[in-house]
Amino acid sequence: MADVQNLQQLAYEARNDSSGNLDGVPETWLVTTLEDVLLRIVGGGTPSKGNPEFYSGKIPWMTVKDMNKHILQDTVDHISEEAVKNSSTNVIPAGTPIIATRMSLGKIVVANFDSAINQDLKALFAGKGVSKDFLMYWYRSCAANIEALGTGTTVKGIRLEVLKTLAFPLCPPAEQKAIAQKLDTLLAQVDNIKQRLDSIPAILKTFRQSVLAAAVSGRLTEEWREENECNEVDGDIKEILEARSKLVSKRTMIPEKHLEGDEYEIPTTWKWVSLDSLASKIVDGVHHKPEYVDEGVPFMSVKDINDGKLSFNHCKYISEETHKEIHPRCNPEKGDLLITKSGTIGRTAIVDTDEIFDLFVSVALIKPASNKVNMNYIDIALCQWVNSIDISSRVVGTAIKNLHLRDMRVLAIPFAPIEEQTQIVQRVEELFAFADQIKQQVKNAQSRVNNLTQSILAKAFRGELTEQWRIDNPELITGENSAEALLKKIQQEREKLKPAKKTRAKKALTNKKDTPVTADATDVAAIQVQPKIVATPLPEDDIEWALTIREACGKNTSLLAQDELSRLIADHLGLKRLTEQRKEAIKKAAAKACKTHLLYKEGGQYGLYQPRFADYENDSLDLVIQKAARKGRWVEQEELYRACLNYLGFKRSSDLAMERFKSYVNSALRRKILERDGSLLKRV
Repeated sequence: MADVQNLQQLAYEARNDSSGNLDGVPETWLVTTLEDVLLRIVGGGTPSKGNPEFYSGKIPWMTVKDMNKHILQDTVDHISEEAVKNSSTNVIPAGTPIIATRMSLGKIVVANFDSAINQDLKALFAGKGVSKDFLMYWYRSCAANIEALGTGTTVKGIRLEVLKTLAFPLCPPAEQKAIAQKLDTLLAQVDNIKQRLDSIPAILKTFRQSVLAAAVSGRLTEEWREENECNEVDGDIKEILEARSKLVSKRTMIPEKHLEGDEYEIPTTWKWVSLDSLASKIVDGVHHKPEYVDEGVPFMSVKDINDGKLSFNHCKYISEETHKEIHPRCNPEKGDLLITKSGTIGRTAIVDTDEIFDLFVSVALIKPASNKVNMNYIDIALCQWVNSIDISSRVVGTAIKNLHLRDMRVLAIPFAPIEEQTQIVQRVEELFAFADQIKQQVKNAQSRVNNLTQSILAKAFRGELTEQWRIDNPELITGENSAEALLKKIQQEREKLKPAKKTRAKKALTNKKDTPVTADATDVAAIQVQPKIVATPLPEDDIEWALTIREACGKNTSLLAQDELSRLIADHLGLKRLTEQRKEAIKKAAAKACKTHLLYKEGGQYGLYQPRFADYENDSLDLVIQKAARKGRWVEQEELYRACLNYLGFKRSSDLAMERFKSYVNSALRRKILERDGSLLKRV
């Protein structure tokens, strides 16, 4: 608890400290730039995708896909030695900080192994005396600022010139280590608290399930039964059946019997009945998808039922004419019980509104047979059934799961005396309200803790975490140990690394035998043999070229000569010099872009082709989905389709565009990029 209070105090004091402002640093520090503390920034490349053998080796090859942890133990992809020799990738020594300059902006990692990198990543080789841990923590503290500095439409990137000018708080080497050690301790406490908080929802879920199990088995009201006498349930059941017979047709006059195999031990004063015997109607919504309108009668589906509530916030609408056609068969009213039966199975809600609405086939409607049927109690029994009983044998379908109505009708309900049902509902609601209160408290705590890391980092890089340390160790921050002395040493180190004469850059981090070098990141010899690095390497594959050309030409509306196009792309990539080799590469990329309808050529000049949605390939739509769909959030397929259209700037839909999107969705499902739940989709 003391750890939590200490961290909360830090968050309170530093709640406005995540701006990246370095004003007010200690007098013994220097505010310089990132470029001033680095010896070199090394980029990478992508081996040709046309050669499968390049991707069958054992050399780790890092991309933005791997930027999901602070310390990497392995990479998703691996390449061969031939791939290293025949591409612009570089093998980076273990322990070297690596950042993303395209997508995943603001992220920094180190690998516990030598790894090749692609063109979206850059390795930072810091001068001696600059702690790697200090550098990494500082970069994490700038994450929001770095992301804000990114440019681009489809994919955000940041130019090296911008990164190099980031203000860097250089403090004495000994203080860097002290800061890194304090951050190790404090942020470990934050992570520990996060893990403990993150585990509570699972505990609450187990608690709810235990409450439901106790409710429908009689354990929850065991003491109540000892102190209270109730009427026999046979009379209540008989009254319900008589009321039911007046509401149903002759064909369904005799209710289905419950499944005896679903029975378990219940009090002797209770009896087993089928759900069908307590309901006047168990039916699902309309089986065909109606035509939606902007305004009309609400039309509800699985997505509109969550946390025991029916929500009209994001529902669809149908016309009055369609409503009149489908409503007589499935007519939900206040007091009825709804349960989802397709896709996501088992969400329930009791209708608490007089508003008229209709249901899709994914939702089933259960109407009480009489006012003696406590639908809140039936809701509890249904929830317990979904949680504990193996319903896999009653679920059909592979892509879309579906629960049959006949299985609901024969569901075994433990019918307790009416008075006891009321007690059960009351106690369950009280316990669930208690769980909800804890859940909200956890959410509030998680929100505060999530801000702690940036708050603590901000204090660290203003020198506030080591204020007492500086008082106790004056000899470690002055003279030869000062920040000024360290900066001079780094400048001298950088001067020594400059080649005596201009030479042709060598390929990758290799020795004369083309064996990957595994020298320490700050080893001079290792750094000298690295290739000459430009701001951003030329793209290595067609997708990267397509994105680069679209981003570079996105705001240009006039036709461009070849030289003008080359210069525009070079400026976008941050290339100060256009060599003949680069010109030729851009020329080839432009020719291919014309074949794929990204560019068009008219009178020897190039223009940006305005594509149709149907022209986008799966790889391009993969990138669009990353921006149009929030990870882990369920959305209707049509809603996601509209979001993709809007993101790409299309104002209207078309049948061709819709068919293209459906085709893409099928592909994305196979490739595990999307996940389906009924009509809902989620980005994995």
